[in-house]
Amino acid sequence: MHVLFYTPHWKTGGIERIIKYIADGLNSDRYRFSIITEDYPRPSGQFQIEGASIYFREFSPFNSDNALRFRELVNRIQPDIAVAMGSSRALYKPSRALLGSEIPIIMSEHNPPERLVGRFNGDFRFLNAVRDLADFNHVLFERYAQGYHQPNKVRVIGNPVPSAVSVADPYAARKNWIVNISRYDLEQKQQDVLIKSFAKISSQYPAWNLALYGENWNGGREKVTALSRALGLEDRVAVNGATTDVEGALLSGKIFAFPSAYEGFPLAAGEALSHGLPIVGFRDCPGLNQLVSAGYNGLLAGPGVRNVSSLAETLARLMGDERLRVEMAENAEQSVKKYRLDSFLSAWSSLFDEAFDRRGKNILFLNSAIELEYFNLLSSGRLFDELKESGARSRRRKRRHNSGFKRRIKCIVKAFRKTRLFDRVPQ
Repeated sequence: MHVLFYTPHWKTGGIERIIKYIADGLNSDRYRFSIITEDYPRPSGQFQIEGASIYFREFSPFNSDNALRFRELVNRIQPDIAVAMGSSRALYKPSRALLGSEIPIIMSEHNPPERLVGRFNGDFRFLNAVRDLADFNHVLFERYAQGYHQPNKVRVIGNPVPSAVSVADPYAARKNWIVNISRYDLEQKQQDVLIKSFAKISSQYPAWNLALYGENWNGGREKVTALSRALGLEDRVAVNGATTDVEGALLSGKIFAFPSAYEGFPLAAGEALSHGLPIVGFRDCPGLNQLVSAGYNGLLAGPGVRNVSSLAETLARLMGDERLRVEMAENAEQSVKKYRLDSFLSAWSSLFDEAFDRRGKNILFLNSAIELEYFNLLSSGRLFDELKESGARSRRRKRRHNSGFKRRIKCIVKAFRKTRLFDRVPQ
């Protein structure tokens, strides 16, 4: 079976790691894999997958010409099924390009729906119109499966959490380090919030330090370095680049801090739990709050996802209570046992089989011309874009009308005051 993945980016992030887990784990005589990405080749910062072909092409803006180019490339690759993986509007590209094709499509969403819908004009009708053009929809948690038009075609498969490779030293023997591993994306990963929180309590806990690891993202690493220096923490905060020794980084500390604003299924947090690290993050962070059970395998701060004071207090609670840390460390590894790699691979293999059985009976095949045009209209978002723009024009007209109305009222009041009508006493 030839499986084609589409992903807008190809670096070393979560989606790329999941594709690699699948391709490496199922690489056999039964499966082969190809990947289409709109990224550009950069071998030093990208995963290599043995036996898989990676096609670097750009299809933006996704107009009719680029949709045709996408379809022509897929026809040359000749996959049996296609999987669109993403957390943006780009999820719609394979469906739109393959209208009328007999290739079944799996749409794999990697963000919680309340976050993903923002990429679809904030309109769940638009998101669901795109979802409906897949033969199967994949989500990461049961909670994410709510709101689908056709729940019978939704499959829930969590990300894998591989077990620790080596046996670590006793938890209590580790260093007093708070560890964070994630790209330096301050909008989502919020290492700046973590450093500000640590600054509030660093003088109370002089034996504790903070270690950050990650790939630079839009200058985030430089900003974090400057922030730690401005707060006088350059000797207490280690701002490292991406590490190839994730296990060594995890085993170096006693707490894993993960202050993200949102997640789909945080792989780094899952790996930290598998290595016996209790987690501190925000309870309003979707994805993380599905993995961390407050008081069992970690602590969650809040309300809000930029609450510096609450995160500082929560970190301090765990830093100052060794008994609690050891108890949560013992629970951490058990809490992610259900996300074993073999279970993950088995679930994806079953989904591939289900999709393959739909070949030639898939939703995009054997439709009339008018049905295909209707599908294209919905999935492209043109209808919803026009509604959004129409609404914006209406709001602008209303604001102009209200503004003009208010000006007229002010003029009338001013005229009345000039005639001193309000000061006159009836005779």
